[in-house]
Amino acid sequence: MKISKGFTLIELVIVIAILAILAAFALPRFVNLTVQARQATLQAVVGALNSASAITHAACIATVGNGTTAACTDTTASIQLDGALVSLLHEYPDASITGIGNALQNNFVTSGTGSSVLVTYGGAGGPTKYQVGALTDCEVDYTAAPAAGSAPLIAVVGNTCS
Repeated sequence: MKISKGFTLIELVIVIAILAILAAFALPRFVNLTVQARQATLQAVVGALNSASAITHAACIATVGNGTTAACTDTTASIQLDGALVSLLHEYPDASITGIGNALQNNFVTSGTGSSVLVTYGGAGGPTKYQVGALTDCEVDYTAAPAAGSAPLIAVVGNTCS
């Protein structure tokens, strides 16, 4: 009686065919992950902006009247938040580097290529732009609160992120 050692050619062909079928189904899932990653980063920026403005607003309200800050509706007010002085406009961070930039603890890159999120701070009331991968179709704009009693505008300009 002959004892077989190893695999037969038919067994190897079947294993290769099964691996090819699995690769054909799995490959398209990994091809377009860059766009999905950029869109996820865009949503993370939106969440960070919402959180930073809400936390700053809450801290402003909590400190009014105890002598540590001016009235938060004052356009020149500022508040100490996690060791940084945040410039306020109508109880929320303004759109400058000392406003929303300090509220976010300057976690995003303001210049350079290859950065995941490129920040362009608005001047004189203009919006601050957060571009994921420096793409104009993958951008969030932060506009300071226009008046007392209103929240800042956080708008997704494009989310195709191509």
